[in-house]
Amino acid sequence: MTTITITLPDDLAQQAKEKGLLSSTAIETYVRDRLQETHGNSTSWDTLFAALDQFPADFMADGRNQPEIQERENLFA
Repeated sequence: MTTITITLPDDLAQQAKEKGLLSSTAIETYVRDRLQETHGNSTSWDTLFAALDQFPADFMADGRNQPEIQERENLFA
């Protein structure tokens, strides 16, 4: 466990303390959330793989069934 000291203006520190934002748990949650926002999506594939793991085992087992491509009028000709 690491102990840190921060310096805040008195009024900001008082408001944060009243709202419970200076507790160890609140600060830990904030830091973890910020790390995820700023670094998680661009440097880690964990979120993608976790989402893929939620698909059922038989997802698209019989292939990709799409309707035939529709014939449409060329609007730019």
